[in-house]
Order: sequence, then C-alpha cells, then structure tokens
Amino acid sequence: EAAFDEAVAEDGTVTRDAFLQAVAARNATRGALPAGTIFTDAAFPPNSASLGVNSDDVKWVRACEVFNGAPLLPSQLSHSSVMQGERNDCFYVAAMSLLASRGSLVNSRGDPLVRPGRTEGEFVATLVSASGETIEVTIDDMLPVSMVTGDPLYARARNGDALCFSLLEKALAKRFGSFAALDGGNTSEALWDFTGLPVEDVKLDGLAGEACAKLVRGYLDAGELIGCGHIDTARRGEYAANASGVRSNHAYAVVGASAKEVSVYNPMGIDDGFTGKADGGGTLQMPWSVFAKSFSRLQVCLLSSRTSAPHVSTWPQLAWKESSAGGCTANASFRRNPMLRLGKFESATRLALAVVVGTPDRRGVSQGPLSYPQLGLTAIRLRQGAVYPMITPENYDVVGKTSAFWNKREVATSLELDVGSKGGGEILLVPSTFHPGEASPFWLSLRSSLPLPRPEWVQLAGSFETASWRGGTKKNRLNLTLQTEGKAEAASGASATAGSFFVFLRQCQADRQPLGLHILSADRTALVQKASFVKAAEISVEVKLADGPLLLCPCCLQDVQEADLEVEVLAPPGCKLTLSAAEAKASTLETAHGLLASAAPAFVATAAGSKMKKGSSKSGSGKAKSTAARGSLSGPPAFGGASMQAASKSTQGLAGMYAGMDM
Repeated sequence: EAAFDEAVAEDGTVTRDAFLQAVAARNATRGALPAGTIFTDAAFPPNSASLGVNSDDVKWVRACEVFNGAPLLPSQLSHSSVMQGERNDCFYVAAMSLLASRGSLVNSRGDPLVRPGRTEGEFVATLVSASGETIEVTIDDMLPVSMVTGDPLYARARNGDALCFSLLEKALAKRFGSFAALDGGNTSEALWDFTGLPVEDVKLDGLAGEACAKLVRGYLDAGELIGCGHIDTARRGEYAANASGVRSNHAYAVVGASAKEVSVYNPMGIDDGFTGKADGGGTLQMPWSVFAKSFSRLQVCLLSSRTSAPHVSTWPQLAWKESSAGGCTANASFRRNPMLRLGKFESATRLALAVVVGTPDRRGVSQGPLSYPQLGLTAIRLRQGAVYPMITPENYDVVGKTSAFWNKREVATSLELDVGSKGGGEILLVPSTFHPGEASPFWLSLRSSLPLPRPEWVQLAGSFETASWRGGTKKNRLNLTLQTEGKAEAASGASATAGSFFVFLRQCQADRQPLGLHILSADRTALVQKASFVKAAEISVEVKLADGPLLLCPCCLQDVQEADLEVEVLAPPGCKLTLSAAEAKASTLETAHGLLASAAPAFVATAAGSKMKKGSSKSGSGKAKSTAARGSLSGPPAFGGASMQAASKSTQGLAGMYAGMDM
C-alpha cells in the first residue's frame, strides 16, 4: 500500500511501471545486498548445466547489456512485442504474445508475472505450479546469447526495448531445470503456467471456414485467449509448411478476427513464407477457409472464468493407483476411479464449472520426447434410484466431459450443470486416464459460479467390505450364499444409508446376455428381490441388509443362455462377508416363478436399467473361486488384477436394453 501511495501521479493515476519502481525502491531498503552489489543466482548459474547442453558458441550476458539499459516493460505492450529466439520455444512465446495483446503481463489474480527484486540484477517471476499453486521464482539477469549473432537464444522483445520476456522465460528455465527443458511443448500448458486459468483444447478437424469463424469469434467475444496450431503427431519434431506457408507442429496466436478473415501471429516474428496478406512482422491475415485448412487445434484460455466462476477449489495431492486407475467409461473398471461429489444444493439452479485435471510435470525428468498418460474428465449424473457406488452404465448418464483424452500435462473443460432439482440424481466428476491401470499422482482444480456445498472425494478403497467370486451360470442353476455378520457402520460415500450392500455382476464372455439378479431367502421360501434384466458388460444392484444369509442368484433371461461371471459384493464397514457357491437342483427362474405363483412375501424391485449397447470384453477362466477381504486399493483378485488389465475394451457402445423383462 505504501508503494502504491508513492507511485500516485499528480493527476491521481498510478501506472504499472511507477508502481513496480516504487516496490523495488522500498525492497532495496530491507534485506538487500550492499549498495553496488549485483545479484548472482547461485542456484541457477550461467553455465552449461543451466543451459542444458554443452555449447562453445554461447556466452552469458547481463540483460541490461544485451538490451542497452532497456526497462523491464516496454512503453506499450502488443501481441508483436515478443518474438522467439533460435530455439523451439514458440509455445511459450505464443502464450506471452496472447497476454501482451491484452496490454499487460499479469496472472489471474492481477499479479505481475515478473517484477524487480530487492537488489540490482535480481528479478522475481510469479508462475503457477503444475498443481495449481502460485510459486515465485527468483532469478538474476544473466542470459544465454549467441556468440555469432549477439541475440538471446530464447524469447526477447522485438525491438530490444524491454527485459520482461527474456527474464520470464529464464524463470521458466530455472523452474524446469534448464533452458533445454523448454525445447518443445504445448501452448495450453504455457498459458496455465502464466495464468493459472483453465485452457481447453478444441479440435478443428473437418470444420469448414464458416464454422471456424463462428467458433473462434464466439471465444473472442467472451474475452478468451486463443492459441492455434496444426498438430501432426506422426511427424513430431517436423515443421513443414503447407501451401499457404503455415507450419505444422508450430504454435501461433489468434490476435483478431472479423466476419471475413482472422489475424494470426507467428512467434518467429516474421512472415516465414506466408503467401497471404502479412505485415512483415509475423502478423498474418487469412480468410477463414485458409484458417480451417491450416489449423487443426485451438487452445482456449478461459479468462472469462475469473468472473463467471470465481470460487476456486484445489486438491493438489490425489492419486490413481494401479487398481484405482479405472480408465474411461469404455472400461468396466471405470467405477474404480476416485470421484468428486459436488455436494447437495438446497434449491434448483444452474452451476457453471471450469475444471482442470493434471499430472506432475515431466520436463527435465522424462527421457526422450515429452509424453504423459492420456488424461480426461467425465461428469456423470446418477439415475433415479441409483446411489454411489452403483457406477455401472445402466445407472448413470454422462452430462459433460473433456473434448478428448489428451496426451498432455493437464486437460480442462467447462461445464453447465443443472443441480438441486427435485428428483435429480447426484453428480460426480470423474478424472481418469484413458486406459485402466495407469498409476500416477494427479491433481484437480475447479472454478465454480457458486460455492460448492460439501465437495467430497469418494472411492471404493477403504469404504466397503468386499467379497468376490468368479465362475459361470449354466442353465441358471447358480446359487451364491451370502453370509453377513457384524453391525454395519456409516461410511463416507458408501450409500445414502449404511443399511445396504451392493452386488456387481460382470460378464467376461464376448457374447453379452441379458443378465439379472434374483435374491432369495436362504431356505428358498421367499423372493426377497426380483431381477430386472439388462444386456450390458456389468450391472449393479442395491440390496437392503438382512439378518442371516441370503441366496444371490445371478441368471440369464433364458435357461439356455449361459454367462461367465465375476461377482463382487460391497458392504458397509463392520459387516463380515462370506460368499460361497453351489449348483441348485432347479433353475433360478423356475424357483422365482414358483415363489411368485404361491403368493410369496412381497419382493422389493431393483432399480430399472437403461438403454445400453453391445460391447465386448476378454474372456476369463470359468473356474470358480471364493474370496472375502476388506476393501482396499488393490481390490479383490477377480476385479483388481487381470480384470483391470483386460477391461480396456469392455463396455464401449452397449445397445439393446432388457430392463423390465421380469420373470
């Protein structure tokens, strides 16, 4: 506040430069080095280790000497104020160009991205960590310069009239271990590092010029920043130009648009052989038809989320373990992923969300080309009558998701959800990798238009007692005796009540059969719960806890049908489960018919399923085995090991629903 007061001009205004100078002057009076001392960063010295390569044609020079005493910031910022150097740092330069196009270099909170430190030659950059936390990086002003051209190897101000761009990129180099670690990357990751705001990747494949114009102009009208590029993963590291002179695998920045054409900035700062209209300094103007042919992807930084979704929640230390990394919805193991409950809203309303899911940065760590697990996020709404953990396809609808599963450090999506409506099912956010079994730490940052009531992470591990069995049902003569002992305890995420257990039936054969579950009393005199039949890779059923044993009778719709099954039972903590198998004398369907015909005690109908499509999965052994164990991240053997590995092709596109075919 004191620095702000000192920077006030006669007309009552405060410029950014005046404020930063006042901050630097006040910092110089406390904790600074002795007068005349120039700061040297011993943690990131001017040597080959900091450069990341051995080079005889590189020297280190102070920024004030490289740029002849230029100030930290130029007198006026624009998209063309910055240009890349001799290395492959186009993605960071494109991100800096987009920020500069708005007239400032600040993060989502309005903090300057780079400012003077307490001593001459000392500067402090404000960046965002890979888990969404703000970090400060202190650097000196020594820059690697080509001994041949005298130019900085990395980002620089176009006219040499500012230090900010070169110093900001040096801070990134220090953060990631070396300048070489900045060789190649994604504009969306760069925008996150600078702003801490969600950046959505948008595919343009197949869009015509008119559709591209509508899409891009809509984002610009909303105030978003837009990067673009033609991504060719098959030719990674190649930068061939198309007929218009636009290079593949090179970052560009969208800096303006009209109904007829779009302006795109090339971070190289030159026209680079572009065949259309250009200004000679890298700003290219092209019709929308050329744009649609030249670019395959947008990176959209959601600046508008600062005001449309101001409430921020971050979970920096989460993990997919081998058995809890369930993969996407195409896998039967999807239900094993950690899931975020948004909480219960008291009244019906519309909720806007901007969600980012990320993994630890691998720059300077991974060998070879930079690569990450394919990340994505799926938002699901449970159907009426379903509760967690009944995350099988007949029990939920997908209400939002990322545009794809991306091989990137982080992915983002924006969602509009109806919440709090009477009878509306619970919504869960499910971050996941595309393939199951890919263990990795991850984090999630969420911006929302309203405060979340009581967000809570849930997963199967530690919330349930489990028992499992693997085998086949032949002519519907399979009986599983479930014995429960002990008193159930309320468990977070287990159910709306601790008085239920859950049965999961998974078909292992490729030929899916309509499958259901009858539940009988142990003496076979009463039908406790009648089956509804669903044709799907896996179904789930909620059953009320009862005193004494019950018979679980998984069965196909007809006696002639057979299924190779994995059966898993989840119960609240405190319940000891024992699951044993036996072949009945008569089929389950015959038994159910007989009980109904003799006016047996009323049954409790299970929740109906919904439309599913045919799928496939790898078949397993039909040999029966019985296990009982406490729920854990490793899971029971039948579900946590081979099934996780075999699940990657299990449930995509299931069709033909048989719910309601009650026997």
